[in-house]
Amino acid sequence: MTKASISLQELRRKIYRKEKTKVVNLREGGCFSFLGFDFRLNKNREGKNYVSKTPRKKKRQEIGKRVKAALKAIWNKPLNEAMQAVNSVIRGWVNYFRIGNSNSTFNNVRDYIEKKVRKFVMRRKKLKGFGGKKWSREEIYQKWGLYNEYRITYIRPKATPAR
Repeated sequence: MTKASISLQELRRKIYRKEKTKVVNLREGGCFSFLGFDFRLNKNREGKNYVSKTPRKKKRQEIGKRVKAALKAIWNKPLNEAMQAVNSVIRGWVNYFRIGNSNSTFNNVRDYIEKKVRKFVMRRKKLKGFGGKKWSREEIYQKWGLYNEYRITYIRPKATPAR
């Protein structure tokens, strides 16, 4: 055997670990996670199968913890600096998970972040509650400047590929 083929075999052993590799049949209700997404087979309105890509539950929980930590770290800063810190965390997460079937997840994350930001402002003003009736969504997004670009991006080719 040549030196190149030996190193290729070693590389394959390092990449394909049997304890970490599994075969999943999506047609039998299987699901697998890869790069922060859960992949599973669903049916659309016409009854056709498609593979849905949604953010993992662990990643949804992580964004909540990161927003909470960002708000805690900037407790004594002005509100616009607080919103900038929170926006940078949200923007990165949303841009990563913007592909796929993330719309319902984005709605849940947006509601959670709104709740955390309202509570943050209420605590700074030494008031009780979450501030749900005190400030509208329009005020939070327009006046305070909270990030609001929770849109899915669909990638469509500009031209059909040649055959």
